[in-house]
Amino acid sequence: MAKRQIAVYRQSYILRIMATAVLLFIAFLSSSHGGVVLGCFILLILIWIWGFKEKILLYPHQLKKESLFGETVVPFNARTEFYYQFVSVSVSFVPVGQHTYITVKNGPHKVKMNSNIKDIEALRQSLIQVEIAVLKSHVEQSIQNKTSLDFGVLKVSAVGVAYRNKMLTYAEIEDFGVENGEFYMKKIGVRGHFFKISISEIPNMSTFFALLEYYFQQKLIP
Repeated sequence: MAKRQIAVYRQSYILRIMATAVLLFIAFLSSSHGGVVLGCFILLILIWIWGFKEKILLYPHQLKKESLFGETVVPFNARTEFYYQFVSVSVSFVPVGQHTYITVKNGPHKVKMNSNIKDIEALRQSLIQVEIAVLKSHVEQSIQNKTSLDFGVLKVSAVGVAYRNKMLTYAEIEDFGVENGEFYMKKIGVRGHFFKISISEIPNMSTFFALLEYYFQQKLIP
C-alpha cells in the first residue's frame, strides 16, 4: 500500500532566476569566447534540471528528499533530531530578511533544507508538529520516571538543566531565552549569562522549551 503523502515542497524559482541572470551576463561579456558561453549554457541547463528535480516529500512517518543525486529518507521516531537555525540577511548593513536552515537526522540518515525551498516556514511548522508527536511518549516517560533527556550538549531533568560541566537547578534560574540565535540561561545573583549556546546545536527545540517550561512552572507551584 502506498504511503500517504502529507505535502510536497519544491525549490523556489528565485535562486534559479538569479543564477540565470548571472550566467547570461557572463556569457554576454564572454561572447567572443565560445567555450565560456557554452559552459555557461550547460551550467544553466543543469541548474534548472536540478531545481525541478529536487523536492521534499513529507509523510506521516518519514521525510524524503529527492534530487539529481538520488533520494534520502529519514524515518520519524524517538531518535529523530530536528535542528533549526535562523540567519539574518543584510544589504549594506540594512536587515532585509531572514534565512532559515533546517536539518532532520536519524542516525546516518540526514536531510538538509534552507530558504531556497518554497514555503520553508510552512515546512518548519509541519516538522515541529511531527517532532512533538513522535517525542510525546518519550517525554512523558521521562517525567514519570524522573530521568533526564538529552538535547545535544544539554540535559533536562526534574532537577535542572546541565550544560557540559555546568548545572543549574530550577530554583537557581533567573531567566532563559533566545537572543541573536543563541539560547542563554541566567543564574540568580550572577551577572551576565551563565551560559550561551547556538540554537543550531540544540535538537528538538520545541520539545526542549516545552519540557523546560513544564519543570519551571512546577518549581513555581507551592
